[in-house]
Amino acid sequence: MRQIVEVIATFLLFVQVFAGPCWATETQEESGKKLTSVFNQNWLKSVISVEQVQEDPKEEHAKYAPIGTGFLIASPNKHIVLITAKHVIIDKKTQKTRENLAYRLNDKKGHSIIVTEEGLRKGAVGSWYLSSDRDVACRFMLVPTTSDLLQIPLSSFLEAKYVQAGAPVLLLGFPLGLRSEDYAKPIVRQGIVALSEPNDLVVDVDFYPGNSGGAVVYVPPIKMGKGLSSPLINEEKLVGLAINFIPYVDVAVSAHTGRPRATFEENSGLCNVVPADAILSLLKRRDVSAVDEELTEKLKVEHPK
Repeated sequence: MRQIVEVIATFLLFVQVFAGPCWATETQEESGKKLTSVFNQNWLKSVISVEQVQEDPKEEHAKYAPIGTGFLIASPNKHIVLITAKHVIIDKKTQKTRENLAYRLNDKKGHSIIVTEEGLRKGAVGSWYLSSDRDVACRFMLVPTTSDLLQIPLSSFLEAKYVQAGAPVLLLGFPLGLRSEDYAKPIVRQGIVALSEPNDLVVDVDFYPGNSGGAVVYVPPIKMGKGLSSPLINEEKLVGLAINFIPYVDVAVSAHTGRPRATFEENSGLCNVVPADAILSLLKRRDVSAVDEELTEKLKVEHPK
């Protein structure tokens, strides 16, 4: 309860709706620090855990269960937008937005705080917007200025036409609900693009429940230094968001009757990915872009130069 009160108070006093600096301009290579990976760790700060309140949120020790993954991007007008898979936030029975949704945000003190869906709606940034034909959902966010978060710029989106089979990628998310309540760092899984179609991607990567809505990021196999060129894209790019694994189904047949007796389903190791193009299409949709413009005008009135 105390955390929620603090977050609401933060919203009322020091709310950040504009996207801050997306990625650091100076790389670790340039700063002279030793590296264990060529992957830009700033991507991890864009990923958050999507959760659901399991008890009365007014209780002092309310429990939150992770149900999926989301990531933050900067809208065309530089506002903060949360992206996830549509099925993560939609109740299968009612086909409406799940009740008691919450989002775990890390802060600069090394802790995490909970922002509730109810709190966001009170902050007048609308609700969820759903793609009509793809498993994608988005909503505008209010985050405390003390948050340790970054947003993926639209310039870091990679259109599906440039994604080829064999491209190395990373899946960022919280599989099986594995996340710390203190400071939730996403788990990184390595994979490759197995199949590239104009509107669909299949990635060879270990995907488990909880990964839904996670960012899939292209990582160049070798980063070229300044002044050097390569036919490959030389920086990390958002390929899309992961939505589910492709199951392998096997049927056990009775030796006596010859009829099916049981069905077994296993994870094939292949994952369906919605291309980044679908996210861009949703952002450009009239109702979503209208909110983007509305927030800009509202901030001009509240904070004139």
